[in-house]
Amino acid sequence: MALEANSDVRMWNKESEKYSNKPIADPEAYARTIARTREFLRPDFRVVELSCGTGGTAAQLFGHV
Repeated sequence: MALEANSDVRMWNKESEKYSNKPIADPEAYARTIARTREFLRPDFRVVELSCGTGGTAAQLFGHV
């Protein structure tokens, strides 16, 4: 089982590197989505983020909650 777990870790580490280096396909649409999302957030909100990629989107939004 430990060997299998190590193999999984190596595979996900390799995939995450490719994922995090992949550019956003449509930066303008992404920026509009971030702006629209901010409109729904309030300082009194509490947010939990789970399994959300690199966290780059959360970094752009966390100051609004």
